[in-house]
Amino acid sequence: QQQQQQQQYRMIQTPPPHGMMRPSAESRSALITDLLAALIRIGTRIWMILWIKTWASEHETIKPVQHFVWERLNDRYTEDAHILNKVLEEPPHGIRKFRWRREHNWRVVQRSKSIQVPLEETFTRTVVVVQVPIDGSGKVNLPYLSDIVSFLLQQYRGRAFGTIKDKIEKDGLPMPLEVVLLIKSGGGSVSQYGLAAAQVQRLATEEGIKLTVSVDQAAASGGYMVASQAHNLIAAPFATLGSVGVMLESFNVRDALKNLGVAPISLKAGKHKNTLSLFGPITAADEKHEVDRLRKVHDSFREFVVESRPTLADSMNLLEGQVFLGEEALQLGLVDGIQTSDEYIMERIEAGDRVLKLHQSKLQSSRRRVQLSPLDLLPHMRNWISKRISSANAETVASWVLSLSSIWGFANHLYQKTK
Repeated sequence: QQQQQQQQYRMIQTPPPHGMMRPSAESRSALITDLLAALIRIGTRIWMILWIKTWASEHETIKPVQHFVWERLNDRYTEDAHILNKVLEEPPHGIRKFRWRREHNWRVVQRSKSIQVPLEETFTRTVVVVQVPIDGSGKVNLPYLSDIVSFLLQQYRGRAFGTIKDKIEKDGLPMPLEVVLLIKSGGGSVSQYGLAAAQVQRLATEEGIKLTVSVDQAAASGGYMVASQAHNLIAAPFATLGSVGVMLESFNVRDALKNLGVAPISLKAGKHKNTLSLFGPITAADEKHEVDRLRKVHDSFREFVVESRPTLADSMNLLEGQVFLGEEALQLGLVDGIQTSDEYIMERIEAGDRVLKLHQSKLQSSRRRVQLSPLDLLPHMRNWISKRISSANAETVASWVLSLSSIWGFANHLYQKTK
């Protein structure tokens, strides 16, 4: 028995073979730390490669961005109504809440109770309210206006606003859509407002879309050209409308420069090129040519307006540059009704329509603000590597070699495991 006990004691005291040694806690933590460091280094390099690849693809393509945000005007004053009801339900000082609610509050509730609209008659039509975009210089923002029109037409044709059952059309017909344009403009260049009116005309000529234009302050000259495309044109009582005319203003400093001893020189090829020159001479034939050109533009302006408002065909004398207020414009047939935009929108809400207002998104600008190619990074990377190598000592180089070897060893280990 003593020999057996001594033999067992020797087996316990004898250390295991070298390959069977269990790692200590410190060695395990060091191993885990090395693995984590290697993983971080590998992940960083993979991320760098993917980032460069992404930048390279974005250099050639622009991803879609959000252009618009929506506000449902039916719910615009919901929170305000909730606060008002809380204020009305609060009893005056000195009156108990129970007595106030029993004797008075029911009358307030009854007075503020809204008309119940049947569910099948709710939101059977959509009204989209759009403010005609004006930039900081007072001109129409044509690219944004084009985006609005194209987007609304695309969504309407795609039946995004709902459908109506039809016996012939299997997928149904698009639900009626009304677009309310809010405009405030005193006009501008012929080409700019002519294009703006043509964009608005795209909505007016689309079957199933009703175009209403509301003028609260002014729609004169080019502004009235845009507004005249509406099926229903309304204006506030003191809104300014009309001014259907064309004008051109310039000046000539030739004689003034001659008095100062300066001889202006103006060369041109073509009989009617730059007829109203700033420095060259202006003849009576040049002035007549410009007047004739303005008359042609004016005639086209009037024809464009009359095409949308045929009732003015017998009143062409009203389209000679005169300016009218809302009430007078209604009597002369330049508008269809006297009403503010807020009042008209409230009517559409009370009628049970879904009224949405379109706003420009702040995220509209493209995310690609800096055009950068991976090739642009090569000179900087070369300079960075050369500086690091020139300033490196033996210890730094040795640490680089150890880091690369550890990464290579870890990657090779993972590769062998996966085979």
